[in-house]
Amino acid sequence: MVLISDDHLKLKGLYIDRKILTILLIFLFLGTFLVSILIIATSSMSGLRAYSTMQSYWTEARKDGTIALIQYIETGEPDHLKKFDSSMQLIRDAQDLRLALMSDSPDYNTAREKLHAIHVHPRDFSSMIKVFERMNTLEHFSEAIELWDHSDLLISELVTIANELNELSSNNGLDDQQKALYLDRIFDVDNQLRGHKDIIAARLSGGTRLIQIIIIWLSVSLVGIIMLSGGLFSYRFLKNLKKWGQILEFSEQRYKSLFEHNPNAVFSTDKEGSIESGNNAFEKLTGNENENQLFNDLVAVSEIEESRKKFEKVLTGFPQSFETVCKNAAGNEISMHMTSLPIYIDGKIDGAFFIAEDISYKKYAENKIKQQLEEKIFLLSEVHDRVKNNLALMSSLLQLQEQYIQDKDAKKYLYRTISRIRSMSMVHENLYQAESFANIRVDQFLMSLGDYAKLNYLNQNTKMEISVLANPLMMNIKKAIPFGLLLNELVINIFKCVFEEVESGKMTISLKKEKNVVHCVITDHGTGKTDNFDPETTLPLGMTLVKTLIKQFKGELQFSFSDGMEAKITFLDENHILKEV
Repeated sequence: MVLISDDHLKLKGLYIDRKILTILLIFLFLGTFLVSILIIATSSMSGLRAYSTMQSYWTEARKDGTIALIQYIETGEPDHLKKFDSSMQLIRDAQDLRLALMSDSPDYNTAREKLHAIHVHPRDFSSMIKVFERMNTLEHFSEAIELWDHSDLLISELVTIANELNELSSNNGLDDQQKALYLDRIFDVDNQLRGHKDIIAARLSGGTRLIQIIIIWLSVSLVGIIMLSGGLFSYRFLKNLKKWGQILEFSEQRYKSLFEHNPNAVFSTDKEGSIESGNNAFEKLTGNENENQLFNDLVAVSEIEESRKKFEKVLTGFPQSFETVCKNAAGNEISMHMTSLPIYIDGKIDGAFFIAEDISYKKYAENKIKQQLEEKIFLLSEVHDRVKNNLALMSSLLQLQEQYIQDKDAKKYLYRTISRIRSMSMVHENLYQAESFANIRVDQFLMSLGDYAKLNYLNQNTKMEISVLANPLMMNIKKAIPFGLLLNELVINIFKCVFEEVESGKMTISLKKEKNVVHCVITDHGTGKTDNFDPETTLPLGMTLVKTLIKQFKGELQFSFSDGMEAKITFLDENHILKEV
């Protein structure tokens, strides 16, 4: 359930007036309450009528018994006494019924058996039992029960008289005086029973009338509630009907405004692609009304097949967004961005909506930017190529100058300067060959550096194996040149000092990044000459440059000589200058 406003609720897509819902709930509550009481009252009245019927049976049995007893006094025939006993059986069953219902644990099975013996209709059994349970504490009904109990005592008096008469008849018979005495006793008991019968009948009749009044009052109340609720419901419904009409009209105007005043061309088609409606921008685009137009008529010939495939996908329930070429009113082709949505009617797709945006200027701007980007890429490529060539030229000039230098130490320092220039040249060479001018592939640079060191710093007869263990990693250009110089100093100088006079060797250069920590390790695997090798004394200028470069990365350099030599560079890559490809 979603709250729409103070007056309405939305329940499973249905808008419901809160006041109408309140009226319905109150009506259901009161109606259910009154109907329940009406059912109980009707059942109670049925039970009271059944008790009245039972009383008539009881009265008839009492009359028959009294007459039989009087006839027995007058004639002395035993058949009249038997008839008396037969009449008393129904009264005894009624007495047993009362006792079964009035006990602390009512015996309903016995009560039903006795009701059946009294010849009460089976459909009245339940209502009579329920009336006894509900009304035995009420004043009128409890008084009737007391009179019923007293009547049973008077019936016992008649039974006593019958037993005495039977005993006297068996001995010597009755004289006239005895007959008159017993008849007086019988008439006296019968008169009391008649009085009780009248009072019980009045009490039952009063209870029936009371229930009838209750039933009438409940019926009138129920009809009144139905009429009142119906009137309120009709009033609220008519009022809401008007309000719903206003909301519908307001909603229609809003969506019509969105449709008509949209700067983009908006139109709808049926499932066959026939255009059914279009806004002002669409008419301006096509230059005519919407009649007798097909979606394919708007699209350039070269784009018809692709547009048809997109349209078919929309009809299967999948919205599409695509670029195409359309023809305007003048017949010129313009670039358009189409957004197509399925139209659902009663849960079924009945057509499609199209929103067409003119992107001709956007396409022109993209092409212009692309052209300028290509020019800049070409210029950057030329710059790096020329820098590389200039560095190579400087290296060549220094190599020519080396031939005229006789001092060995001067030659050594000059050659190391050449290697540093070559290291920077390799960075620009990698940038010239790369797709991006912002980063270089460090793993490729390491392989180039190893090949350069083997070619220029080892004897021709030295067999050297260099392994580069590094995942494809990119480093931005700002850090690539100092990082390249750093590795160049370590690799070249280690070659000169450790592998200069060996016949064979093996070196591993590894580079990896674990979380934000970069580890670069250069290892000779125990094949080089590391005896008495001290980087601080052997490579004074190189180590000065290495320390300066290490500071730029806020890192540290460690040498170890446990099994050959190992140089390990470690630094924290906080700015993510090294990234995996």
